[in-house]
Amino acid sequence: MMTSEINAYLKIARFDNWTKNFVVFFGVLLAGVLIPPPEGIKPIQVFLAFMSMCLASSANYVINEFLDSRFDSLHPTKKYRSAVKNQLKPLFVYMLYALFFSGAVFTARLVNANAFYIILLYLVCGWLYNIRPVRIKDIAYLDVILESFNYPLRILIGWACVVPGSLPPSSIILGSWAVGAFAMTAKRLAEYRLFGSHEQAGAYRKAYKNYTANSLIAASMNYAMLSAFAMAVFLIKYRVEFIFAFPFICVWFSMYMMMALRGGTEAVHPEKLFKRHGLMALSTFILILFYVLLKVDIPLVHTLNEPLDFIKDQKI
Repeated sequence: MMTSEINAYLKIARFDNWTKNFVVFFGVLLAGVLIPPPEGIKPIQVFLAFMSMCLASSANYVINEFLDSRFDSLHPTKKYRSAVKNQLKPLFVYMLYALFFSGAVFTARLVNANAFYIILLYLVCGWLYNIRPVRIKDIAYLDVILESFNYPLRILIGWACVVPGSLPPSSIILGSWAVGAFAMTAKRLAEYRLFGSHEQAGAYRKAYKNYTANSLIAASMNYAMLSAFAMAVFLIKYRVEFIFAFPFICVWFSMYMMMALRGGTEAVHPEKLFKRHGLMALSTFILILFYVLLKVDIPLVHTLNEPLDFIKDQKI
């Protein structure tokens, strides 16, 4: 097989999308802060968990791009993907998928049993999303609901590296799923606006037959509010000082939504978000602010978290 042919197959693994899996490190950090392990965090386990998630995501991308090649040919930007431009042989594609699949589950097993089951669930979600007769990506709203589970699963495997015998707070699981749902819906909005008509969008993907720009905007608002609710519960319950970061998080959501409304390719291809310097600068600032607020106590804000006297005196 020629080098160009090998590259054609490797491109469908979308290694550039591995950046999404940095969310794994957030799960590690979260567990390390909330439940510091006595023996400390083991870097080798964190690395293996990250690589396992990367291999699993490439497995899903391989099957996704191959099965979608006929539809991607109708897309303004995805028509340049390797599976569209090249005649890929199904046998080689499935062999590549098996390679990534086996590598992912083997690497996860080296971490611990929890990581192994999380990766299996992640891969099963990929089957449900991409493969007929289920193929949930063709069902409006359910496509976002399922695909967004990838975000808490990334956090869960990071968490499993540190405290495998427990789960993150429910507010983190709900919040990360809702943030993912917001991002996925905004992505669909930006993608929908790339097409010249509702019919063209529906020809590309069946789910778009039941979407409109307005319905996608409304769904994005719904997921943004759900994200805000879950974040507020976590911030107030675990570290009330974090509340000072909340306005900047709201600005982040607004900037992302504006990007989707403009139909920018960064919203359609989140792996290119690093090109949005303003959004990246704000994200970095929020992370630094969280670190500062983690270290600095502000007693005054704790009084805001106390029930009023007349409420405490009420008997229910």
